[in-house]
Amino acid sequence: MMIKKIISIYPLYILLGLYFIFSFLTYKNYGITADEALEYKLGKTLITFFTNKLEYNNLELFKQDPYLKSYYHFYPMLLNLINPKGYYEWFHLANLLFASLIIIGAYILCYKEYKNKYYAVIAPIVILLVPRFFGDIPANSKDMPFAVMFFLSLAALYLFNKKAKHNFIELLLIGILLGFTQSLRIIGYTLYFIYFVDLFIKYKKITFLNLQNLIVITIVAHTLMWLTWPYINENITNIIKIVTLSKNFTPWNGQILYLGQFLTREQRPWHYLFVWLLISTPVFITIMHFISFKFALKDNLLKLVLFTIYLNFIAYLLLNPVIYNGLRHFLYLLPLIAITAAIVIIKTINIRFVKYIYLFFAIFIGYQMFKLHPYEYIYFNPIAKKVFNIEKTFETDYWGISYKQASEEIIKYLEINNIEKPLVYACNIDYAVSYYSKGKFILTNKTEKANFIICDTERDIIRKNNQKIFSSIQADGITLNVIRVN
Repeated sequence: MMIKKIISIYPLYILLGLYFIFSFLTYKNYGITADEALEYKLGKTLITFFTNKLEYNNLELFKQDPYLKSYYHFYPMLLNLINPKGYYEWFHLANLLFASLIIIGAYILCYKEYKNKYYAVIAPIVILLVPRFFGDIPANSKDMPFAVMFFLSLAALYLFNKKAKHNFIELLLIGILLGFTQSLRIIGYTLYFIYFVDLFIKYKKITFLNLQNLIVITIVAHTLMWLTWPYINENITNIIKIVTLSKNFTPWNGQILYLGQFLTREQRPWHYLFVWLLISTPVFITIMHFISFKFALKDNLLKLVLFTIYLNFIAYLLLNPVIYNGLRHFLYLLPLIAITAAIVIIKTINIRFVKYIYLFFAIFIGYQMFKLHPYEYIYFNPIAKKVFNIEKTFETDYWGISYKQASEEIIKYLEINNIEKPLVYACNIDYAVSYYSKGKFILTNKTEKANFIICDTERDIIRKNNQKIFSSIQADGITLNVIRVN
């Protein structure tokens, strides 16, 4: 009977198959991002912790920047274990494969809730049609894993609360999910509050058994934190320090290009998050999200997801956390917004002609993503592109993936013209430029000596570069990177 049920959900396997094919065909397309080198280096340090704690505590890296010791780097450690030689392309493939968990989680959640194996596949498809989330999958080893784990934890809690009795294995699995989620980002602790809210939505009460279950889950989650996080292993009370660091994030003090101005973190206005959501989410998905309120009263899953989204909005307004690089710190909200849109589609798809409208918008968004590839994460919806001069108004290639293509442009020119070993200056992530240089050019840290200068658009504006433009990297009409020559 169980095997028959597993086989019956073949729409999920078809979608997964297509996703895996895409992943293996494209994983070499993505450039290295600004944070990747440090993230994977921290992953290697955690291997040192498990093999030699004394050496770990004396690592020069932590002496240079004490904040790094408080980071959670279990996920990059796992990637280092399967990719010990540190090929960035393999890291990107591993990230793509890890994100398939959200496809599975979204499908199972909607299949269990709406009892239709065909309609359930709509949920992961809509999630994948959010360019800002999809584009962060390959090279974002911080925000993407948290977004996946937060979604899986919420889905698991919802399905968990639908059962009256639970065995220890189920409690253990929930505890592991929450442990990883709250370790990746402290905002994961809101899931405990959401657990109680879900019980009230479903049953209008909380029983002693619910509290007993939560105690077991909490113990498992915090044991996992203690086992996998050296900073917590050192002292459990360090959780309090991490909460403070998460809110203020004092190590980062850069400027933000927002509405045409370069702002410090203190100058960032309250509406930053909401404007970014409006301009960088497909209009169709935003509209469907607001329509979802109409169905929320009679749909417990929709109630819980909407509550979770708006609880995070309230927390953002009250806590005023440091936020930059577009939506990446709130990337975990995008799959939730997508699920609300998917639920509306599931509930209305049988209305005459409506399915064709949905298919049109799916193809339209997919085409926009195709034009952006491999820069899906810099997506701005058509309305935003008509209203704003994007390059001068908002951050675009904040991750710096375009430095790969810029490096390749220079190499191509050098090979055609038989030029050897020119000097190249990179405004950002010079290690990525070096990685893609193939020994064809030499990096310099002095612009006046450089034959070529590579700058992403934002830094090119800040530096007020006036050298002659040799070439530019563009995606769907947006200039991401400028190559200049001295």
